[in-house]
Amino acid sequence: MRARSLALILAPTIMAAGCGLSTGGATNVASAAVSPELLIKNFNFVPNPLQAKVGTTVTVTNADGTNHTVTADDKSFDTGVFSTGTRTIHLTTAGTFKIHCEIHNFMTGVIQVEA
Repeated sequence: MRARSLALILAPTIMAAGCGLSTGGATNVASAAVSPELLIKNFNFVPNPLQAKVGTTVTVTNADGTNHTVTADDKSFDTGVFSTGTRTIHLTTAGTFKIHCEIHNFMTGVIQVEA
């Protein structure tokens, strides 16, 4: 009786999990794709290089608690100065973009944007 009760309790869970996979669970995950993130930590851009697609918005988080910028060397985008929280960069053009911090010129990185 105990085994049967356990089976009755678990069956809906197992069936629901199976249905999620067979009805396009992967499609749901893809439609809720997470935007790329760039972290400023210990005076570094992480990851470096950052990979992204045209049309995405990158969330930039400053975890250092000191003023930084994320500025494209060609000036195509710039977060402006910020010390905490997040800023965003909308990527509209494919290419390889060298980035730097306007305040700390030793902080450099790359954002690779593909079509």
